[in-house]
Amino acid sequence: MYLLSILIPVYKVENYIRRCLDSILKQTVGREKVCEIIMVDDGSPDRSGEICDEYAKKFVNFSSYHKINEGTGVARNYLLDKANGKYVWFVDSDDTIQSNAIDSLLNIISNNDGVDIITFCLQRYYEDGKYFGAKISKTFGVVDGTTYLSSKDFDGFMCNKSYNLSFLRKHNLRFNENMICLEDSLFNIKACVYASSIYISKNILYNYFQGNPNSTLTNKSVKASEKKIHDNLVSQDELLKICDAQENSTIKTAVYRLLNKQVCGFFYALLLRKTDIHLLKNIIQSERKKGLYPLSMTDNVKMNMFVLLINFEPLYLSACRFYNFVLKIK
Repeated sequence: MYLLSILIPVYKVENYIRRCLDSILKQTVGREKVCEIIMVDDGSPDRSGEICDEYAKKFVNFSSYHKINEGTGVARNYLLDKANGKYVWFVDSDDTIQSNAIDSLLNIISNNDGVDIITFCLQRYYEDGKYFGAKISKTFGVVDGTTYLSSKDFDGFMCNKSYNLSFLRKHNLRFNENMICLEDSLFNIKACVYASSIYISKNILYNYFQGNPNSTLTNKSVKASEKKIHDNLVSQDELLKICDAQENSTIKTAVYRLLNKQVCGFFYALLLRKTDIHLLKNIIQSERKKGLYPLSMTDNVKMNMFVLLINFEPLYLSACRFYNFVLKIK
């Protein structure tokens, strides 16, 4: 068994995939029996799959697979089924890892045997390489899942975490295959509910690039926007189920706090997406039936200003009408 499996879903990244794989390759030479890299081409229409095959032919610990396009959730579950490592690390194919990342992660694994999840810091960049900021944890060391969920350190990223594969399989933790957004955050919340030990590292191991025009996050088509609305509502329902099933009041409170923030972000996205006003009214009514509207105040002052706007429905709808008008005349 490998100590670490690096899992890479690949789709339409022919301009980025070499950058990603080279950042990993530099650190795995001489570690072929310790670290494996598994890539799955999710039906890319470009040369992404060919580039993956090229690396797999050259390097014994690189493996390349191909499948029809079914989305990130299916691709990630496919990779989990192929993984042979004690720990797995999902790396996005348009990002890179720090030059000391694998050394640092292997040391953490060796010195903290059996922890369920390892989380570390990341740096953010625009696609042109301009530095955007960093995600730095405030606390370090080993905590339980409840403590991590309840802290401001929690985030929904996949790329800054490594998971004990036995832990994932024991609790049947898989990705929702029908979602194109928020499936990573939902996965992490579920994982933390089960986790008895999470190691929080102070090290920056990952470089997160935003702005890839082929990314799900940057797709602004009507179809993609409709799917994102659907996925937000599905994620909300799943988180409410977690809350309802919890006897642990601390976990329930933590999950509901994250759900409330997610709903706030949802309403912000609806404002920016030129959403039909009639649809907005229906969504507000649906959220009210779920007990998610009006929103609760958060621990973020700026977010609370927007919460006040959202909770005054006529003012929020007027803001949406105004923004829709501005988008039309642009």
